[in-house]
Amino acid sequence: QRVHLLGYCLGGTLTSIYAAAYPERVATLTALAAPIDFHDGGLLSAWTLTKTFDLPALVKAFANVPWPLMQASFHMLRPTLAISKLITLVDRRADAEFLRGFFATEIWGNDNVSFPGACYERYIQELYRDNRLVRGDFVLSGRAARLDSIECPTLVVTFRDDHIVPWRGAARLHELISSEDKDILQLPGGHVGAVVSRRARDGLWKQMSEFWANREDRSVAATPVQPERREQTN
Repeated sequence: QRVHLLGYCLGGTLTSIYAAAYPERVATLTALAAPIDFHDGGLLSAWTLTKTFDLPALVKAFANVPWPLMQASFHMLRPTLAISKLITLVDRRADAEFLRGFFATEIWGNDNVSFPGACYERYIQELYRDNRLVRGDFVLSGRAARLDSIECPTLVVTFRDDHIVPWRGAARLHELISSEDKDILQLPGGHVGAVVSRRARDGLWKQMSEFWANREDRSVAATPVQPERREQTN
């Protein structure tokens, strides 16, 4: 049975790789802010290409790359972001609805795990440095993962103000796949707010739901049989 794949950020890269390596298993593909062309002119791309970034030494030193180290690199993309968020928090401290959304996003954004070293080394070397996904010579478990092998209905979503995944690099997926049924959305907003916000709930989420609904013969699953209640005996 074929599955519907949804991936956000690196998850979108991974689902695209899977769909390219196993196209017969995928019904639809939805990629949100997914880096595809890693030579996109962004700061992360520039930093990973420098000779001073000793990738093997980093992995050897830490084994699993610590999540605070990785998160620090994202903070360095916009060094003033943390301060501006605190200023906004103080200014809107009496807005209960804002506070609920603010703290929910902060908790989610700081709930991280360290990155497995071997995977990280391959991720940086083969995707960022060699750009193999765009070149067409990335291999997953011995299978070629060529983006032009993707023929399923595909929705590509990019965000104009995304400072982590520049929209041009994410939009390349739409260009490189062979799907006849494909669409691309370029929406306002940044990497996080455009996905988890009231605006996303009222806009992006509905658009994704419509994309799936129009491409699936949906039926109502049978109501599961409830187990019989048993009287407790002493």
